[in-house]
Amino acid sequence: MVLSRAAMSPMSQRKRCHVGAQASSGILFGEIGQPLLEWLLGTRVDYSGYGALVGNERAALQLLAYALTSAAIGEEVLFRGFFLHQMTAIFGEGAAARRAAILASGALFGIAHFIQGWLGILFIGIMGLVFAAGGTFGR
Repeated sequence: MVLSRAAMSPMSQRKRCHVGAQASSGILFGEIGQPLLEWLLGTRVDYSGYGALVGNERAALQLLAYALTSAAIGEEVLFRGFFLHQMTAIFGEGAAARRAAILASGALFGIAHFIQGWLGILFIGIMGLVFAAGGTFGR
């Protein structure tokens, strides 16, 4: 079995501070990185899949609550907690293995957001790389 007791240990103070830095970088990247990427590539992220929410405040708020909960818990546990840990265990502990695990995690994270089109996949994939690198090299 690949799971270890160390992976399940309580979060240290250093790790908690690191989580705050990751959240801040995600917000900053979203506010600066996405518009910059859209400008450089001359296209926009496709949010048309959320068109049913226009004018439907109740549904939009329900989706927001669900998205915040699932993203904060589900995606982080799946991509940074489980998948990144498993890829590191499969590839090994070296720097090249860590980079491969980070790339795989970021790519899968981007692909999971396919509803936002190719630019959304690219943008979210880059954010996944940033979060995975922070989670791996921030230890």
